[in-house]
Amino acid sequence: MIDSIPLQTSQTSKILLRVDAITTSVTNNADFLLQLFHLMSSVVRSHGGHLWQIDVGKNFQAMAKIGEAAEHFNEEYAMAVELSRSLFPVFHFYDEAVPSHSNLCCLLIPLLDGENCLAIVSLNVTVPNSDAAEAYLAMLMAIAERSAKNMVRSRFAKLERESARNAKANNVVDGISKHLEIKELAYDVVNRLQHYLQADRVSLAVCCGSTTRIESISNQAVFDRRSSVVKHLRTLAGQVAGMETPLIYPQFDQELPPSLTRMIEKYFEVAHSVGIVLLPIFASSRRRDDPEDIAGTIQGDEERKKCIAVLIIEGIESTLDTDRITRRWSRIETSISHAVANSRAHDGLFLMPVWRSMGAFAELYRGHTRRKAMIITCVIVGVLVSLLMIRSDFKVRGEGVIQPIVRQHLYAEAEGTIDKLLAAEGAEVKKGDLLINLRNPELASRVAEVTGKLRETESQLQTVTLQRASRSFSDEQEERELVRTSSTAVAKIAGLKEQLELLQRNERQLEIHSPIDGQVITWNIEQRLRDRPVKPGQRLLTVAVPSGGWEIELRIPDKRAGYLLREWQESINRDRSMMVSFVLSSDSTRVYQAPVIHVSPSSDVDDKDSENVVRVRVRLSEETFSKIAGLKPGTTVIGHVHCGTASIGYCKLYEFFDWIQLAWFQFIA
Repeated sequence: MIDSIPLQTSQTSKILLRVDAITTSVTNNADFLLQLFHLMSSVVRSHGGHLWQIDVGKNFQAMAKIGEAAEHFNEEYAMAVELSRSLFPVFHFYDEAVPSHSNLCCLLIPLLDGENCLAIVSLNVTVPNSDAAEAYLAMLMAIAERSAKNMVRSRFAKLERESARNAKANNVVDGISKHLEIKELAYDVVNRLQHYLQADRVSLAVCCGSTTRIESISNQAVFDRRSSVVKHLRTLAGQVAGMETPLIYPQFDQELPPSLTRMIEKYFEVAHSVGIVLLPIFASSRRRDDPEDIAGTIQGDEERKKCIAVLIIEGIESTLDTDRITRRWSRIETSISHAVANSRAHDGLFLMPVWRSMGAFAELYRGHTRRKAMIITCVIVGVLVSLLMIRSDFKVRGEGVIQPIVRQHLYAEAEGTIDKLLAAEGAEVKKGDLLINLRNPELASRVAEVTGKLRETESQLQTVTLQRASRSFSDEQEERELVRTSSTAVAKIAGLKEQLELLQRNERQLEIHSPIDGQVITWNIEQRLRDRPVKPGQRLLTVAVPSGGWEIELRIPDKRAGYLLREWQESINRDRSMMVSFVLSSDSTRVYQAPVIHVSPSSDVDDKDSENVVRVRVRLSEETFSKIAGLKPGTTVIGHVHCGTASIGYCKLYEFFDWIQLAWFQFIA
């Protein structure tokens, strides 16, 4: 006979800890209920009992039993059915006497999962009175409530984990689905899946007919398609695309053809990989809905699948967790397949960026932005009409310098080094004044050498002449020898005199004289020319007459010369002036105007920019010249030659229209 509560508080804590252990260790719902049933039975030392479970049809069945449970089966069944409606624990004393047991009591406890009844436990125990039965019932209810809380907590934790997994998968899919270009899609796919699948490297191979092409490799914006790694990877992807089944290596339960195994092992040697998973990506073709099309009607699902890409997952530093990769890939496989198929379908569309821009522009005319878009469109149309209808001066741009009209450039006529520099910047000079004297040691040495030979030869001739005059020779043979020597000396003297005259002429070329009366306008003469070697044809100085008037020499690029020459010919035919507007590079605040006096009929190569230019001479009037303060020769100007009128849009974008016409001409040619 039991006279008190069967368990103390310390024992209750241990039992609840066992409930927690069962909840965390058992994942199967049936096993959990069975272990909980046996725990309750052992706690109250039950003689017999049943674990009643409610099936899908709301029917009760005994899932498990212990001890002597057959004697009160029907009565326990009826009480369990009644308890399933009220969900309140009860105890019941049997009315009939049992010889071996006195005060036999049935404890009935519902096992709940939130508001749902998973099962009902009925246990037969021997108790002295109702107080002891209530104590047993309270203990069992504590176990049931603890298990219910643990199950709810476990379910919520499972839901949270599943929600987190789904959130990660959705983030991957959402980031990938926004691309239509196959290159951008492939780059985003491999980099997102590398983190999601926790792989060392992920690649995507796109199937193009019977061939495959490695489109992107994770963490590599650019890669060499001719490298051995990419070539082997492309071959493996082609094999999987042909088989249309996933390939996992190494995997002990999968037998591969020996040729494919050797291919993978060779790739491992090149890429230093330790594991690889190749997953084919399929795109399902649409079923033909024509009821008269028998082929479309009987077409099977496997026939409507087409491998469009292969996802390659590699382990380099560690082996791959294929189970985790398979689980995570199953969550996003459909979305990735649709994204790749959609990208491949739209990537080859003609002028796809144009259509996308037009679609984005048309989207502005919907919703709350419609009114604003209409106003902006009207403004743009108005601006375009104005650019086409309003006419303005058509100008051709060029650069040039201001120079005196009367000017002479001084060039070196012989090679040498500047010895004397007699000219200064801004100095007034007269015609014939010596400005520069060059020295050429080699030429001076040559002059001295020829002069010495000439003197020596003249001395020989004088000696022979005296011998002939004094007739200091013994016979006719010696006389003829003297005559021959005299003739040779005369010829040699003539040759030496010609050489000396040529050398002296070269010496005179070492002196640079002023060709006109004027002013030296070359800037910084001392620094540029002092002790500098020069070559024939090199410009040294410029002498100009500032009082003789000034002009601008503009250089118009040859690609703009057509407008210039047409307007120049038109101005000649109509006897009117062709004007130029210009500003000084040093002062762009004031605009001056001057007439064109000459346009070169042909183009030549500009020494400054090494491009073909047409030269335009512009005369500066005295009035314009007087307005330009501090004018110096060589001042740079930027000029616009007026070439008639045209629309404002053409005036600003004529080079663009010329380029379009040239490109069109090259295309049709």
